[in-house]
Amino acid sequence: MTNHHRLWLWVLLLICSLLGLSSCHATPTSAGTIKIGVLRVPNDVAVARQRHLLQKACQAKGLTVQFIAFDSGVDANKALIAND
Repeated sequence: MTNHHRLWLWVLLLICSLLGLSSCHATPTSAGTIKIGVLRVPNDVAVARQRHLLQKACQAKGLTVQFIAFDSGVDANKALIAND
């Protein structure tokens, strides 16, 4: 491997690590609110939602849960990409 290739490899690694670190920073939606996107299909999240298990666990930590229902995975992915 030449020095030129090593330099590009280091630049690529630096860019990847900076992108990784920048994605770790999260901004809260509001003080103590967690948004959870759910699909309208029977699954384990639907059972936990019906039994209020997530709400109880989050209330113990001073958080509130806001469920957002999606009709399809496409809609959920669009909201995720839009950071909504």
